[in-house]
Amino acid sequence: MNDPNARDPEVLMLFATMIKKMGPSLAGYLEHIVINLIESILGLIKDDYVSLPEFREGCFKLVEMIVKHCTDGLFQLPQDKFNNIILTILFAMKHEKPELMEIGLETMHSLNLLVVSVP
Repeated sequence: MNDPNARDPEVLMLFATMIKKMGPSLAGYLEHIVINLIESILGLIKDDYVSLPEFREGCFKLVEMIVKHCTDGLFQLPQDKFNNIILTILFAMKHEKPELMEIGLETMHSLNLLVVSVP
């Protein structure tokens, strides 16, 4: 990960809470959040579904909050960053722990509702 201070799973939960509370006002920072937090975690968890469970939960919750509360920023992301959001959701959906799988399924459902409602 880029910043040693971001190597704590609580940082992911902090950003998830910030996105939930401040949503649209953080749209301009969303690309940096994806690069520095989500992509870093994806690099750590993409090879298996077992290691670093606390980072997985925080990352999946962060993506869930982005989809639910920061949609303007989500749809303004560059294609590769948006693809990493989708990859994170897919990793969550394939997870062995039911509570993490549920986060992925709920996030994909929320994203699907957003896409269907866009004119």
